[in-house]
Amino acid sequence: MSPLIECNLPASADFVSLIRQVTAAACVRADFTVDGIDDAKLACDEAATIAIQNTLQGSHFRWAWNVQPKILHVHTSAPTALTALPNFAEQEGFTWTVINAVTYDLNIELIGGEIHIDFYVRDAIS
Repeated sequence: MSPLIECNLPASADFVSLIRQVTAAACVRADFTVDGIDDAKLACDEAATIAIQNTLQGSHFRWAWNVQPKILHVHTSAPTALTALPNFAEQEGFTWTVINAVTYDLNIELIGGEIHIDFYVRDAIS
């Protein structure tokens, strides 16, 4: 069974550094290289940016990291007022380009009044 790390944080840029730290710790457990850790932290930064920009002010988001050898599965969700997903490539620009470059199986969807962002990061050497 893969270790699962979960946390519930205010959906605020003030907590992105904590998300980065947990991501780095999860990557160490997954035996990532330094480059892989950097990619995973970058992916979580960008996912947090998307989530924060589309989350109801004052709400919390949930984060989960599923640790597997050389692979990290990340999921975040938060309440949103969105009724349809925007064109993230247009809306987010650079953020969207970066998250697509360092992840695979990126999926963003609306479920029950929440925005869900789900993706995988592979170690840079894998």
